[in-house]
Amino acid sequence: MNGVSLDNRPENLDWGTGSQNSIDRTAHGNAKFNRLLSDSDVEAIRHSRDARIILAMQYGISKGTIDDIRGVRTYRPLPEQPPRNIPIYTGRVPGDRLVISESYRITDVSPKGWALFDYIADGEHGGCQLTTAEFIKWNARKKPYAVTSGRFMYRSLVRLKALVVSVRVERVQEISKEDVFAEGVQLPVSQEGKALLEIGGKYSACNYWNEGDGFDKWCIANFASLWDSIYATPKKVKTNPYTAERELCYVSYPWENIRETEKLHSGLIHYIVGNPHVWANKFKLLTADGKEKSK
Repeated sequence: MNGVSLDNRPENLDWGTGSQNSIDRTAHGNAKFNRLLSDSDVEAIRHSRDARIILAMQYGISKGTIDDIRGVRTYRPLPEQPPRNIPIYTGRVPGDRLVISESYRITDVSPKGWALFDYIADGEHGGCQLTTAEFIKWNARKKPYAVTSGRFMYRSLVRLKALVVSVRVERVQEISKEDVFAEGVQLPVSQEGKALLEIGGKYSACNYWNEGDGFDKWCIANFASLWDSIYATPKKVKTNPYTAERELCYVSYPWENIRETEKLHSGLIHYIVGNPHVWANKFKLLTADGKEKSK
């Protein structure tokens, strides 16, 4: 806990996975890396406009390593040290770029592979040259002109990417009104544009909001109701949520700050981890060519 390996007092010991142990060593400066470059060298390479062959000769590394550093595939910054009882880290770090897949429908393809298509989300039309492999896959489809899920989107059709701006750990109840809208939560409104109070239902937003709380808390209440509708129901897992050890049990992550352990009728232990820690990733929307998308 305090970074002193010889301090074996109970208050300085904690359960953790190998990954968490590695992050803990790094945070206390006890990690050992065979790093050829300092942090300042890495920043200089990422901001330099010199050709990669010049940089490779200057720093004594390969041209491929220069590409990996510029693409943040190596010498990646470490996220902040997480608490113990959080979901397993996804591996995203600031600088990563994620492809956004969308449902689409190809409307026409020329014999040489030039495709016309529509994005289902907003109906925007597009056109691009399919690669040879993509053209062969499209030509082999049973319904080549049908609406296709984003799971099967060709890379040539991608129009949006997400740049990871920040990665942090927080309690789910720390979410702000702005983050609620960033998550895509839509509030129920009347035809006049006023917020509607939905009455009834186990996960009604009214159960998380008191009259007079204000609009910001009403937004968060809608997110809380959505959260509980997904995560408050016990789910069978194979990992203890506190120790990360292998254990067949049930786990639920309700919105309310509850920490309980109970027996279910099946005989397995049910861990209730209320107001859990979550990974909060902030993204910036980019176009396919890497430019920031205008709103």
